[in-house]
Amino acid sequence: MLSRERANAMLLSAVILCVGLAAILVYVWTRSVDPGAILDMALADPEIKREVVSELVNMSYGVYDSHPDPDVGRIFQPNIDKQQGSLGTVTTNEAGFRERPFVLPKPQGTVRVVVLGDSYVYGNMVAADERMGVYLERFLQERAGGGEAPIECLHIGIPSWNILSECAYMRRRITDFQPDLVVQIVVPNDLDDLAGVRGFGVLSTFNPRYPQYGSSLISRTPGAMSGIRSQDQYLLDGLDHESRSRYRESRMAIMELAELVESMGGRYVLMLNWMAKLDAGRRLLAVGLSDEQLLPLPFSLFLDESLKIAKNNGHWNPAGHRRIALDLYSFIQRNRLLPGLSLSPWPEADEVSDALAADVRAQLDRDHPVRLPPRSSLDFQDWTVGTVDQIYGGVLGVMVAPRASLVLALGGGRKLRMEGQFVDSPALAEAIVRVYVEDRELPAIAYKPGQSFVYEVDLPPDLVSASCVNVRLETDDFIHGGHDGRFTLSLLIATVAIVE
Repeated sequence: MLSRERANAMLLSAVILCVGLAAILVYVWTRSVDPGAILDMALADPEIKREVVSELVNMSYGVYDSHPDPDVGRIFQPNIDKQQGSLGTVTTNEAGFRERPFVLPKPQGTVRVVVLGDSYVYGNMVAADERMGVYLERFLQERAGGGEAPIECLHIGIPSWNILSECAYMRRRITDFQPDLVVQIVVPNDLDDLAGVRGFGVLSTFNPRYPQYGSSLISRTPGAMSGIRSQDQYLLDGLDHESRSRYRESRMAIMELAELVESMGGRYVLMLNWMAKLDAGRRLLAVGLSDEQLLPLPFSLFLDESLKIAKNNGHWNPAGHRRIALDLYSFIQRNRLLPGLSLSPWPEADEVSDALAADVRAQLDRDHPVRLPPRSSLDFQDWTVGTVDQIYGGVLGVMVAPRASLVLALGGGRKLRMEGQFVDSPALAEAIVRVYVEDRELPAIAYKPGQSFVYEVDLPPDLVSASCVNVRLETDDFIHGGHDGRFTLSLLIATVAIVE
């Protein structure tokens, strides 16, 4: 609900806008001037255009702006002024980030640290001046030797950016930012697909990289669409093709960025906040990085209630951001990651860093029991927590989007069996459903609108010894489904199973 002050401000802006429009209309009517030409003349003035855009932005609820690079997907709308929304109070600079204005290219002699990431870097529900980069900048300034160069730490983070978005943005702007150090903070949902932007700056349910797949976002928490909360998604385990390929693509993007930063004389650090899946993160995401490029965080940090903004929200509160900044300072100072600064040792920071490192070692040294394997069959007419855990995306109830992905245990089975129904629409008469198990394409399914189908095909012989497999469906056409017509619907599915 809007505050009275916010509502009054919006009302006043609307009145001013209406008065201005009325004056323009009177002028146009009496002088027989083309209205479009008047509008173009008005918006040609940079100050007027800036004011109009700013007012429209601040009167809308959404805060995002689409980006022409589909890998980046979205940033914030520029120059937002204390807008209230689901992210708290949002203020942005002209580059579309929650950060003070900064100069590009980097001024000569400035020591620049870029903290790169998603909502953990953005700082969900904490003040802008209570984030890790603000603390780190202060720590560096206070403990650098006399006469040092100007130091700045910039937060380049958009909530729910994934690893590919983060790496693409920084890699393609590297000559502008010229960072002396890039600290990239990654969390488990950074393997997810990226949501795009709908009208008025709200999030979409499609991926800008592959808009043709429509409502097919791959996510660790698909239960958000079904109303069932996922308990322990399999996407992070690296058990199947979908999981491994996402790790591989993200790892390659990280290595490409790290090599580029260091080729320009800077340094790169991956802060791996992979929580309960830290072992998988080290093996599948961070492999290839040196000890000076990798700073893992333990799961104990996530569990510490004193560092979270809320009991059920693991984003860091101001105390959590300060703890991370202390850990970073110690890591930077000990590894001489900013050789242009003469940083002094700091016992408080070293104590925090050593304690976190001990927790990391303890977590990695513990036995890693094999998880219960996923089930070998799913009934989409009866969703459970187990169903949600095995669906990576593209399925809502029995509705299947143009791309759907899930994981199934083999359980000794040798065939893939699916039952469902083709959507009864002549628009799909020529559609083809392509079926994949792991990286193998099985026989496709020709569409027969309105008819039920049973699909049963032998698995490739070399796959029958696997513990589990990824099953993907890709349909080359769709209709609009769902209560609001925004779900891209290609198929109705009842069951998918691995059978004898």
